Amino acid sequence: MLNTVKVSKEFESLFQKAQEYVGKYFKEMKQDETKGTIEIFSQRYILVRAAAMSVEFFEIIKDLYKEAGEDEANKIARSLLFDLAHAIGKADAKNFHEKMGLKDPIAKLSAGPVHLAYTGWAFVDIFPESKPSPDENYYLIYDHPQAFEADSWKAAGKKSDFPICVMNSGYSSGWCEESFGITLVASEILCRAKGDDCCRFIMAHPLKIEGYIKDYLAQNPELSKQASKYEIPGFFAERRRAEEKTKEAEQKFRTIFDGAFDGMLLADLKGKKFVDGNRAICEMLGYSPEEIISLGVEDIHPEKDLPFVIEQFEKQARREIAVAGSLPVKRKDGTVFYADVSSALINISGKDYLLGLFHDITKRKRAELELERKVKELKEFYDLAIGRENKMIDLEKEIDSLRKELGRSPKYKQ
Repeated sequence: MLNTVKVSKEFESLFQKAQEYVGKYFKEMKQDETKGTIEIFSQRYILVRAAAMSVEFFEIIKDLYKEAGEDEANKIARSLLFDLAHAIGKADAKNFHEKMGLKDPIAKLSAGPVHLAYTGWAFVDIFPESKPSPDENYYLIYDHPQAFEADSWKAAGKKSDFPICVMNSGYSSGWCEESFGITLVASEILCRAKGDDCCRFIMAHPLKIEGYIKDYLAQNPELSKQASKYEIPGFFAERRRAEEKTKEAEQKFRTIFDGAFDGMLLADLKGKKFVDGNRAICEMLGYSPEEIISLGVEDIHPEKDLPFVIEQFEKQARREIAVAGSLPVKRKDGTVFYADVSSALINISGKDYLLGLFHDITKRKRAELELERKVKELKEFYDLAIGRENKMIDLEKEIDSLRKELGRSPKYKQ
């Protein structure tokens, strides 16, 4: 008989099997107070008083962060407890799956609620509309009718104005995350510690959960006022969202980086060593991607031009200039081409790098040099022509002077 979790009829047989697995696991419990040990299935366990990890923990955090204000202290406490429980849930799930030889994601997940019941966290009532799919559309809605956190607050005669079962949220989402291999977070929207009839949770992907909660409350408007102070665990959820956004940004950057027609190099500011290069720069320089990351600025420019090149690099690093024009660039085979190098500072994981975009201007440079050559030739020709013209003028002056001298000569007159 299934008595450790409540699910819809279609899943009862699956959870019954999970109950048998977990029951077998916890039957092998040994307690030896002379050694101060508790072992379950050859694993060391400890007992922790529920109130110490709930209502009393909140009081301690409030006192530690009293200068920040009660709201901020409560937020810190919720974040810490959620992250701690999430990590424990993941670790417990991984250990249990390995010990019991579970491979199927649904079988792994089904053991979670039963495990919660055996370890005293809570009984779990999973709603029929739940859809635990192994992707970002994962959706689970459930109650913890006897969540240890809410019971601890009620036993202490305290009432909260916000949901407090954050460890239940963290542990259950950690277990399910490990079972499905996808990022998950859970939020308690109703809580007995603040006077609600139940402790109700929604679990989903961090980028989807807010939408799921809003949809649920829209379908159940009578709960909207009661659920007005729910919170998606701030620190965890914000970090997860930041990670997702960072990952998305990196993917977009990589797409642009690899697909660019101009060469691109990412260089460490201090060592001026390359940490990445795109396909175009490899073709320009004649190096493989593996060779590129073993090089630095000094390796791809002629030695005689290095002082000027390094000066331009440092100016770009200080954002004094955005473009270093007509830089000579040395290929692997020793030949040289010219490039305009545009730059941008990029921060990756807290470290600044200089991104250089190399636009090959060899044809333009050749045209400029050819133009310079022709201008020089024209100037030389012009100078030569002017010189000849000046000589002709001087010669004419001499002839005219001679004519005048001859005109004054008596012999010439006769």
